[in-house]
Amino acid sequence: MSSCFTYVGPSSIFQHLTTLVRDTQDWKPYYNFTVTEVPNEMVLKDPVLKKLHDFFPFKAGICLMDGFRVYNWHTDDKRKCSINMLLGHAGSFCLFKNSVESKEVVEPATMLDYQMGHYYLFNTQIPHMIYNDSGYRYLFTLEFLDEDVTYEKVLDNLTLYSI
Repeated sequence: MSSCFTYVGPSSIFQHLTTLVRDTQDWKPYYNFTVTEVPNEMVLKDPVLKKLHDFFPFKAGICLMDGFRVYNWHTDDKRKCSINMLLGHAGSFCLFKNSVESKEVVEPATMLDYQMGHYYLFNTQIPHMIYNDSGYRYLFTLEFLDEDVTYEKVLDNLTLYSI
């Protein structure tokens, strides 16, 4: 099991979310991305997310990233972890640094090879970066309302309650 990310499982709302991507006109700038909110009534139809929401309330959104973009190495300021799911892309990848303190020019990294339509618990406190090739990249993501919700707390909960 990685300290960077953990596979959670398949989504039951993947098709609803891809329809929302196709049909929405309500995209707004948010933390260097363009996003649209996902209504709770849609998100809570998924049993995994419903159970998780009972323990850790969240809001959900979809991030759009333009083609030929890099979101350079960073950690998230506002959130310590997330649940993410890739909805569509024409070629993108996400890398985590293997050594948080390293300042080397060339260094090992861990790649999150998303399966579209599947959830991953994502440790946003480990330096990570995203590269998106041609076309748009769409990522479903959760933002926990309590900023103190950590990767370890969510992982323990997912394991303890077999979510």
